[in-house]
Amino acid sequence: MVNSIRKWMLLGVLLMTVGACSDDVEPPTNNSEPSDMSDMVVDQTPEPDANNPEEDMGNPPDMVVEPDEGLFDFGEFDFGDEELAVQDILPPSGSVLGGTPFVITGTGFTRDTAVFFGSRQAEAELVNRDLVGQTPPGSAPGPITVKVLDPEGGEVVVDGGFTYTVAMTVDAVSPARVPTSGGIEVEVLGQGFDEDTRVSFGGLTGLSHVLVSETRLRVITPPAPAGVVDVRASSRNATAKLVAGLTYYAPVKVERVRPASGTTAGGDTVTLEGSGFEDSMIVEFNGAAATVVSAAADGTSADVTTPAGAAGLADIRAETDSGADILRDGFFYAAPGEFQIAGVDPAEAPAIGGTKVTIIGSGLDDAALSIEFDSIPATIVESGPGHVVVEVPAHAPGVVDITATSSAGTRTLTDGFTYVENLWIDSVAPNEGEAAGGYDVVITGEGFTGATRVYFGLVQASFVLDSPTQITASAPAHTPGTVDVKVERGSVKASFRDAFTFTEPLEIFGYFPIRGSVAGNTYVEVLGRGFTDGITARFDQNPALAVQVLDSQTLTLRTPPNPTGTVPLVFERGADSATAPTPFTFFNPGARFGGAWGGPIQGAVNVTVYEMGGAPIESAFVMLSTNAQTPYTGYTDANGMVTISGPDVFGEQTITAVAEGYSSASLQRVNAENVTLFLSPPPPPPEGMPPAGPSHTFVGNVTGLDKLAEPGPTQFQMAIVVTTQVDPFTENPDPGGGNVLYDDGPYTLRSRVGDMAVVAYGGLFDNNTQEFTPLYMGIERYQTAADQQTTTVDIDLNIPLDHVLRFKLNQPPRGPNGPTTNEVTPWLDLGFEGVVGGYNVARGDADIIEARHQAELTGVLANASYFVSGGAVTPAIGYPSSLAVKRNVTNINQIIELPPLLGVPTITSPQDFSVPVDRTFIFNTNSTNLPSFYYVRITDFQQTPIWDVFLPGTETSFKLPDFPQFTGPTQPSPYPLGTFVVQIIGIRMANFNYANVSYADLDIGLWDAYSVNVHFVSF
Repeated sequence: MVNSIRKWMLLGVLLMTVGACSDDVEPPTNNSEPSDMSDMVVDQTPEPDANNPEEDMGNPPDMVVEPDEGLFDFGEFDFGDEELAVQDILPPSGSVLGGTPFVITGTGFTRDTAVFFGSRQAEAELVNRDLVGQTPPGSAPGPITVKVLDPEGGEVVVDGGFTYTVAMTVDAVSPARVPTSGGIEVEVLGQGFDEDTRVSFGGLTGLSHVLVSETRLRVITPPAPAGVVDVRASSRNATAKLVAGLTYYAPVKVERVRPASGTTAGGDTVTLEGSGFEDSMIVEFNGAAATVVSAAADGTSADVTTPAGAAGLADIRAETDSGADILRDGFFYAAPGEFQIAGVDPAEAPAIGGTKVTIIGSGLDDAALSIEFDSIPATIVESGPGHVVVEVPAHAPGVVDITATSSAGTRTLTDGFTYVENLWIDSVAPNEGEAAGGYDVVITGEGFTGATRVYFGLVQASFVLDSPTQITASAPAHTPGTVDVKVERGSVKASFRDAFTFTEPLEIFGYFPIRGSVAGNTYVEVLGRGFTDGITARFDQNPALAVQVLDSQTLTLRTPPNPTGTVPLVFERGADSATAPTPFTFFNPGARFGGAWGGPIQGAVNVTVYEMGGAPIESAFVMLSTNAQTPYTGYTDANGMVTISGPDVFGEQTITAVAEGYSSASLQRVNAENVTLFLSPPPPPPEGMPPAGPSHTFVGNVTGLDKLAEPGPTQFQMAIVVTTQVDPFTENPDPGGGNVLYDDGPYTLRSRVGDMAVVAYGGLFDNNTQEFTPLYMGIERYQTAADQQTTTVDIDLNIPLDHVLRFKLNQPPRGPNGPTTNEVTPWLDLGFEGVVGGYNVARGDADIIEARHQAELTGVLANASYFVSGGAVTPAIGYPSSLAVKRNVTNINQIIELPPLLGVPTITSPQDFSVPVDRTFIFNTNSTNLPSFYYVRITDFQQTPIWDVFLPGTETSFKLPDFPQFTGPTQPSPYPLGTFVVQIIGIRMANFNYANVSYADLDIGLWDAYSVNVHFVSF
């Protein structure tokens, strides 16, 4: 693990700026003696890998993150030798389109356990001893076999373990406009509908549902305010939403005109009262156009100027794009000063009296006005110049005159009103029943003979007339709630307010997602029945947060913080309770190597923030997007965790974290539900040399220098003894001064510990050019070095270094600022013993590069191979550069072609040392060879990190986050003033998935190719 981190830290060398290419060891001058392998070069200009990363970057961080004390003890699991077994597959069903998050509980699962749904493998990960993932697409709806396969534990097959369901969609609603009064039947079009599917409009459930087919539902719309609403369909297995699927409009309704009379010449200003009025509507009086002066903003009134008209009653018609309405006999044209009554609305009422009616005429605002129905006085409620509203007196059924008397005289409307048989409702039994309907309800009262319609709320019910005093109605299906019961007999209506309550048992069908972070705040959508305001939920005994009823079959909630584990999800509505069929799983989303993991983002991003070194960072600010106005923000808890969740958090996101006293970090355009970011604290003050690590000592004799050619006048013979390195990117400890010899004889070498080979190179050192030319090597393989131990190994220089390796570079890039030349560096790879070499940095301008003084892969080296790094470089400063890596090269007698080189990322905006516009950086590579991803880091000139970000390899820009004004207890300062270094590296890896990018991917030993550049920016 430590070696892996050292490789990661080498990134600091690849991205060096100031002083990145200085040698760690001064070359010998005159007859001075070289001290170790650091001077074994044919070309003295070192490649970037020759620097010491720890000197430039500080001590490497420990990426193995185990959270410190925090909210919960995550514990350690001891799996032991458990038998492979499956306990539950949750949920038991999901869309045939795939993408349903699942949890498989059981025993014997390992990180190598595979899961198959039918014949298709699901991507699954081991979390809290469970297998979690998302279902693959199914071939057809129906039950399928689930197979769990482990290379060590065998396999478990669960027949019918999961059922694929038809994917639900809501595609359209026809008609797409309905009046606010509701009661209109619409067709909901989509797929995946069944008998249990119910539809809501803006959170209000439809009044009745008729399933026509799996693609068509007929639904009666409920009343709702004017506006555009979402349409949601929910069943036992799925929910789907059509955003802005239905428009409620206020219907045009002319209820009255005030004043209700005017002169025959027209030109009078009157006010229409009702609903749905618009400035652009058409208004007519008996077919003659009136002038619309203005309509109220809420559409409930409009001022118009009357046209000229003949004396008498007039109909008023109003028309908009939403429809038209006519008020019959709603206005009276009269001569100036005339006293008259011309009509009444309504013109009939029950004999019991008390009905309010409006009489239309003129001169009706006289203070002495009185109204009689067949000589019986009526009670005046309201009056004006052209109308009077009265409560009719009781009277036996029949036709009567209406008489109006004022100071101007008496006027009679002959046979103007009809009294009809009384109609009322005394009782409704039973007064409650299930929302499904289909049972008898007995209505008692008076005057039911001739009844034409019965309504429960707005839904019409079938009925049987038992007698003049009893009706038996069949309760219709209706959304839960209390409604009026209404009986109509022609134009006469009787209503019993709040007479019947439709009930529904509390039932939970399922919910999504079925797992979430221990940090809480996961947005959960629940499907069921009987949801009403006041319903509560709890995870075992831990109350759910922000429970919100969307409609009677859908609600949402947020999870509380909770320790890892599986708990029941319980709902309570008054005395009723129901437990979800699937328990909820809380898990720890933190990743030991940082980066991203898990399925696509479907409502939540679980973010963990650690410092370099492993400790969680509490109160770190986390945001989605780079916009300071984003509503999706949060602060980490004591475990360094926060969940940012909501109905709109889907698909690719840019995640950023910052904390007071730390750098900031981002992950751009990633689609993975779990993200871990590492922030860097300020570097600690220097404390002198770090303590030496474990080491071993090799001693022995080197022979064979006499095989070398006779040295020239400026040359002398030299042998250098080294051990293999773990890999080309991990330097050995200082060998000491006893590993360099000028004659056959003894050596002493300090080495690392572990498995290795001891190697001696013999050759000629030229004092003028300061170059060492190796001509022979000797090797003793399969050595094991223990700490503080000494091993004697004698080495004979018996392997001639006379082979020439030829390499072909693939599309080496060039640019005005570099790269300027090509280079190749070969290493001998001895497998578990490590590598040795790196001394022969061969350079040239051609695509074919020769590396001389290499060993044949024969004899003791027969099972070895070559590791090669090569590409286009800028030797003077180390950047820009583009390098590719080829491993396991064994055919060394032909030209060795390296993988295609990446283009060098070059920032074009802002210019060097400029302030970025809108915090945006634009770059290009001028190449079709794209990396798997980019890693960008902004530092000061001492390499102290300011901000870093991962980018997909297809990106050509990145943006610094715009943080809000911090006013809380912690106030980070993300961008200090000054000039800083922008270091950008493109990295290509085999089998790379950006959705699972991690800081471990910064291990250079995993790369196939990489390109590096540097820019300067001011804040």
